Amino acid sequence: MQQAARAASPSPERPPNVLFIIIDDLRPLLGCYGAPAITPHMDELADSGTLFQRAYCQESLCHPSRTSVLTGCRPPTTRVFNLKTDFRQALPDIATLPQTFKAAGYATRALGKVHHGPGRLDDAASWSEPCWRPEKQFYHTEEGHALETELDKEAEARGVFRFRPGPAFEAPQIDDGETMDGQIATKAIEIMEGAGDQPFFLAVGFRKPHLPFVAPKRYWD
Repeated sequence: MQQAARAASPSPERPPNVLFIIIDDLRPLLGCYGAPAITPHMDELADSGTLFQRAYCQESLCHPSRTSVLTGCRPPTTRVFNLKTDFRQALPDIATLPQTFKAAGYATRALGKVHHGPGRLDDAASWSEPCWRPEKQFYHTEEGHALETELDKEAEARGVFRFRPGPAFEAPQIDDGETMDGQIATKAIEIMEGAGDQPFFLAVGFRKPHLPFVAPKRYWD
């Protein structure tokens, strides 16, 4: 990470790089907010940066909230109130946050879950390249895989998306890098360490702590 930080450091000759991290379903139950959760890295970031004490979610669903973050507009303006509406329907000419950086000469990349959905709602005007995502893998045990396959088949037969829930949690014996978020973090470091002379805006979207609560067993012990 130190090497990645050096790669992301600004030089006098060019604008600073931007690392934008977006997390799914995270409440402010962090140590820096007085919660008992053990969150040393988040606490350090809060201590060295700006900690907002009155920040409000725009919607109870993630897609409307993500859209508001990226456009700077509230749901009544974006007309996004669900998980499937493209904000370009209501705001075809709006410049998003990454799009503004792109217009300023930045290479803009997105990894993981920045927009909602499996690519269907990615905004081509915002990014220099299509969003990179790891292969979908919510579960890692044989039981979890079997149930996930069963759920997908049932949903496909009904023409819907995952109509009933799978296991709420899992504690597989795996390394961090085998999880989807681990792969996203590895890809982000790879991009930062390999950055050239062009400044970058890198949006990294982690899926956790959204359900299901799947993490290597050592975190549960």
